[in-house]
Amino acid sequence: MLARWAVNARVCQRAGWLGAAIACCAFASAGSLHALDLKACTDAQNSSAALRECTALLQSPGVSDQDRIGLYLKRGQAWLSEEEPAETVADCTHILAIDAAHEQALILRARANTALGAHKLAAEDWTAVIGLTGGEISVNENAHLERASSWLAAGNSDAALADYDKIVETNPRSVKAHLGRANVFVTMNDREQALAEFARAQAIDPQNTAPYIARAEAAERWGDTKMAIENYLVVVRNNTRSAGPYRKALQRLGVDTPP
Repeated sequence: MLARWAVNARVCQRAGWLGAAIACCAFASAGSLHALDLKACTDAQNSSAALRECTALLQSPGVSDQDRIGLYLKRGQAWLSEEEPAETVADCTHILAIDAAHEQALILRARANTALGAHKLAAEDWTAVIGLTGGEISVNENAHLERASSWLAAGNSDAALADYDKIVETNPRSVKAHLGRANVFVTMNDREQALAEFARAQAIDPQNTAPYIARAEAAERWGDTKMAIENYLVVVRNNTRSAGPYRKALQRLGVDTPP
């Protein structure tokens, strides 16, 4: 009971309740929240309101499993917005205990695990998402891209490269997959292969600045200041609306007056 009170207090405080957290939780314990409409949670316009309303409803009696799924999902999204990914993982796990094939919960938990740095667990969640569509890359290419990225972040370069290779086989014009392969080769210290993949990505969509950004970052990692500057300059000249970070990168590399 005391542990539950502590969780309630935390939610109430995070939600910015005007009254004291103790008063909020006493209200929750009184069981009078069952009268609230489910829409108070699902239609909440900000994360604080969602945390408050969804928590209240989850504590009330008579909530069906289906409604509970919706409440946990909305609250899990709110927790992630509040930069509390561990709470998101917990809420998504509650959903998956009810419905193991709930795609939105798997995706949300994968993103929360990524935020926690639990990249292997994120990859496993993406594998579950992929399984829901029979594993066909053309059906859900993004899930394969996400899993490859998670594998790479988890230090499993071979698994990441295998995923990117399969994507490229299905969609040779996937800029993201070619950039993913390039990043794997950077991790493997294979500069030649990485540069070849950067070039392929650039050739597919010459107006896309992502290959230049990725190549510049790789060049910095290699200690190739000249290459980094050349690529950051392209980004700044072609992406003026969001060029701030790349101007700073140029200044860091010794360009006093970047364009």
